[in-house]
Amino acid sequence: MVLIRKVFVVSFCFMVCFAGVGFAANRMKTCKKEAVEWLDANKRMFEDSAMAIHGFAELALEEYKSSEYLAGMPKEALPPFIFAGSAGLSAAMLHLDQKQAEKKGHPILTVVGSVNPKNYIQIERLVETRNTHELYVPWQFLLEYNENSSKRLLSEAIELLSNGNDLALRTSRSSDDMESAKSEGKKIGLSSAKVADAISDGLQRFVMGILEKVNIGGLMVTGGTTALKLLQETGCEGIEVFREIEPGVPLGEIVGGKLNGLKIVTKAGGFGSSDVFRLGLDVVKQEE
Repeated sequence: MVLIRKVFVVSFCFMVCFAGVGFAANRMKTCKKEAVEWLDANKRMFEDSAMAIHGFAELALEEYKSSEYLAGMPKEALPPFIFAGSAGLSAAMLHLDQKQAEKKGHPILTVVGSVNPKNYIQIERLVETRNTHELYVPWQFLLEYNENSSKRLLSEAIELLSNGNDLALRTSRSSDDMESAKSEGKKIGLSSAKVADAISDGLQRFVMGILEKVNIGGLMVTGGTTALKLLQETGCEGIEVFREIEPGVPLGEIVGGKLNGLKIVTKAGGFGSSDVFRLGLDVVKQEE
């Protein structure tokens, strides 16, 4: 282990020296002493918990039985060091940073109007990794949009965002939803293209109902028709593009209209990696 001011590196050499190898023994003793002193000073924080240091070897400290306390620790309780090779502490420190980032600013709204199968995976990754809430808005409510029939879902979406939760709206959960919508459309004389257009219209009205009640910190939209209809309804003059977060997935700022200055990420349904929404959410929060 090498300690240079505020850099604390736990490595194989550190573990070997703990085992009794004489290389740089005095320096290793000093490092060990400082580490133990910090642990002792924060013993209450680690009551009945454990810290495992991983690398080429593992150091187990008897009095610490579980790493669960690490995630709940206030950041100021952690030492002013950077840990490399210590999976338990480094993961906890990163988790604390992530939790703090999630609490900052207004919530981010993600609107999935595309039925491309890639979106199912992308939304699942966003929900799993970024604590985003998901709300399914059935296509039946959107095909022939009626405010009364969608009132409960609209209230749920508004409540989630008002409480600071990031939210993802989706109109399709599988290819079965898409086929059912097409089939229902035929019954009322609509082609597949007209069905998609009608659902986009309904989704735009649903989202506008949300935006009239809640301030959001950013918007992510997938599906070209959905994005166009939504932005036109807000009176947007255009989007100032800043950069790509992934190939073909731009980050920009809405210019003009009701959402003037709002950060936005747009993409075609089939574009982006499985982590594109997760990356987009992180970037939008940083830009807010």
